[in-house]
Amino acid sequence: MTSYRFVLDTTAVLAYDGSPTAIDVGELIAEASTEQRMVGVPSLCLTEAMRAASKPEQHAHMRLLLGLENVDLMPLDLPTLESCREFADWVDDLGARVDRAAAAYTATEWADDIYVVSAEPEAYRDLAPVIAIGGAP
Repeated sequence: MTSYRFVLDTTAVLAYDGSPTAIDVGELIAEASTEQRMVGVPSLCLTEAMRAASKPEQHAHMRLLLGLENVDLMPLDLPTLESCREFADWVDDLGARVDRAAAAYTATEWADDIYVVSAEPEAYRDLAPVIAIGGAP
């Protein structure tokens, strides 16, 4: 498995708890696995999810999520001044949310067919391809 199919934003990381949603995060992870593709979790989204988690079991679900064979933690790679400038524009365009910008930037910079998975699809305002899921608990 080398290519990515989905990128989970903060809301998708928080929604990974086994509860029924419009489109379940686990179902999308299984779909990517069937296609022999990966699911990425931007490190900034995981960090924000850990900060926002209000229930101890949410942290346990995050550990389980990252333990799945086709789920990768994706560090933000901004090796040039231009990439930093580009990312700053994403942050501005997405309401000063660095985690949301990390998900959109990762999804659009890596390949053409990667989708952001989010419980807040409207926040991306057609800036990135998004698959909507039910809200996080």
